[in-house]
Amino acid sequence: MPESPWSRIGWRNLGRNRKRTVLTALGLAVGFFAVVFIVGWSQGIMAEMVESATSLVNGQLEIHDAEYRPDRSIYDTIGGRDGADVDALLRAIDVDPSVVAAAPRVYAGGLISSGDATSAGMFMGIDPTRELTLSRFLDPLVEGRMPVSGQNEMLVGAEMARQLEAGLDDELVVVSSGADGSMANDLFTLVGIFQTGLVELDATFAVMPIGDLQTLLVLPPGRI
Repeated sequence: MPESPWSRIGWRNLGRNRKRTVLTALGLAVGFFAVVFIVGWSQGIMAEMVESATSLVNGQLEIHDAEYRPDRSIYDTIGGRDGADVDALLRAIDVDPSVVAAAPRVYAGGLISSGDATSAGMFMGIDPTRELTLSRFLDPLVEGRMPVSGQNEMLVGAEMARQLEAGLDDELVVVSSGADGSMANDLFTLVGIFQTGLVELDATFAVMPIGDLQTLLVLPPGRI
């Protein structure tokens, strides 16, 4: 195929001023590598932000009853109307090679009191062993230890502890609504304090073993 006259003109122009050609090529190369670096850096930052957000509390995937959102009602639980076997579901998730960690949870809103101070809170029932493999917000605690199941022990965020003027071994009054429509209330001992650095979370979350929260809420063990 004969060479185009435009190609000959182009090559001749490149060779006519070699210094200009070299500088132009260097400029293009530097610009290309700068773009590659910035894109890679921004993607890395985004991936780190997603990882930080999901590993702190929520995880990368949540499984709920089909009717749970948006109201987050205690009546719309896995193992409730759908009849799902929670233990079988967890076993199936555990054997999936793509799953790094999984943990059951129960959530409920309510009030926490210490002396004359009261704070609205989001109760979170957890399996302590499983939870520590999934999320970061309880590891390490700034004070105390993890709660023991069956002992009515709980954790609160540093900001909530400050608002309640509560310390380790203090008894906190916990009030919520039971799954049977009753008023759910009991005493829990504060055994640990966590601090995520997110004031909203540290001021509202109260964590206890999942079985203890299920008992408080009159929620059968097979419902989460």
